[in-house]
Amino acid sequence: MRSIPIDDLLNVAIDGGFNALQATIVNIRELKQYLSDDNGTDTFIVQCFLTHFDLDGPLNQVITKKCLFCNRSIRDNNGFNECTEAECRMKLLEQTNDENLSTKEVFSLNVHLTDHTGTITNVKLGDDVARKILKCSVDEFILMTDEQKTKLKWTYLLEKLRFGIQIKNNSNYAKPIVRIACLFPREYLPSSIDDEQS
Repeated sequence: MRSIPIDDLLNVAIDGGFNALQATIVNIRELKQYLSDDNGTDTFIVQCFLTHFDLDGPLNQVITKKCLFCNRSIRDNNGFNECTEAECRMKLLEQTNDENLSTKEVFSLNVHLTDHTGTITNVKLGDDVARKILKCSVDEFILMTDEQKTKLKWTYLLEKLRFGIQIKNNSNYAKPIVRIACLFPREYLPSSIDDEQS
């Protein structure tokens, strides 16, 4: 197990529910092995390159709708916005008599992470971390030109980054969910991406 200086960890010790002090430092191969062993929920720190970050692609692959009340995903049901959480939907219908639920637009991207040991695909980058990384709101992002989105993408694409990763089992999915829980500031990166891999 590799270590990060304690001062670096304390600067982002708890960010968005990610506790860096309890995370294990791994490379991509080790992270994929952990997933294949089906070990359940855990937290990791991985230093890697962002190799797929499609900010300038179709908007529906960057932004999604969520229920304003329970924060669950929204699906289109014959032109009506419908919350995927049955209890929430039932409760709202009883209170409002309205099938159109209030929604909010949030960032929701799938990214790929790569280091010298391999690539892991379909890593979730959710709204809270995306807003911090992109330094903009969803509304501001929607107003950007394609050129501005491409420039923003290349600020991070193929750059050396250190992420806090959470793996969670979810009964609604066959495979565990791998999500980026935080981004460590660039000043906490060693001079070489291989410094911690040896």
